Amino acid sequence: MINIDLELISELYKSPDFPNELLGGYEISLLQGFTRDVNWGKLSDLQKIEYRKGALVHKQKVKEIVSDLEFDYEKSVIELGYLLIDFLKTTESLYSDLSEINKKTKVEISLFRLRNLLYCELYAINKHMKLENGGHVPFDLVIDPVLKELAGSVFFKEYKLHKIKDLYRKVVNLYNQKPYDKGLSSTNTPV
Repeated sequence: MINIDLELISELYKSPDFPNELLGGYEISLLQGFTRDVNWGKLSDLQKIEYRKGALVHKQKVKEIVSDLEFDYEKSVIELGYLLIDFLKTTESLYSDLSEINKKTKVEISLFRLRNLLYCELYAINKHMKLENGGHVPFDLVIDPVLKELAGSVFFKEYKLHKIKDLYRKVVNLYNQKPYDKGLSSTNTPV
């Protein structure tokens, strides 16, 4: 594996001893951007959600430049992220030995499938540093059918799947309203 310390190189490029006349116009910015991406990828899912929470606190302070839709969407994504992490941690021990999966009940297999899909959603919301560059696992086509298989089961209540379902649906509905579309006017913007 090739290992290049982008942070060190970026600092070297900025040092007064480096021959800056040899640098192209965008090299430092490019390195800084890649460094942010690399560092983002090293964070745990919980650290990424915590970062988003901190960024949302900042956005709340300057809410006049952020639309209500964007704010509500990001707040809901953060809440969903916490729910997903909690669900994944809580159900982790149920599927520690996958060699026994074929011995599970239909409902247990449905929970296993949901767990895998919700991990994919957590990955999707945490993949990019900026939520506006991401997306979601389709709720109606993928997540909801598995949730319906679990409705009425002991798992649905035990793991609070109704909360995940309601919040996931809210997130997707907000996302479908295009919270980052700058063409939409914010309710906070003076008329």
